[in-house]
Amino acid sequence: MRPVLTDDLLAALDCLMAAPPQARAGLRAQMIARAQAAEACRRRNGRMHPVFGGGSLMAAAASLQARPAVRWRWQDPQVCREAIALLRAFAAGASSGPADQPRAQSRHLGVEGSSSSRGSSIASPHSTQ
Repeated sequence: MRPVLTDDLLAALDCLMAAPPQARAGLRAQMIARAQAAEACRRRNGRMHPVFGGGSLMAAAASLQARPAVRWRWQDPQVCREAIALLRAFAAGASSGPADQPRAQSRHLGVEGSSSSRGSSIASPHSTQ
């Protein structure tokens, strides 16, 4: 599965909240499985899965959402429970996920020093130049 972004979580909640409560646990597992399968397909073939998309949770949610989205609010306890269950599913999968997943800040590895040493300095009250 691709790295999960805020919009992925919101799309997943749209999909889950449109489904009947008794179907949500299975739908959640299916959504994550589709995102993982799509990412594996993308890595293997170099293109998106024809049904599940490019491996994002948002694409997997879109492939599963049979009903129109319903308006939900964070103040609704059901929404909070679904969000927590979704995050727990990610946490459970993260401990058994692939070790080659990039870290969130990997682009910053090996970068050191101030931007003032670059050709076009950035003026900032937080830097000493």
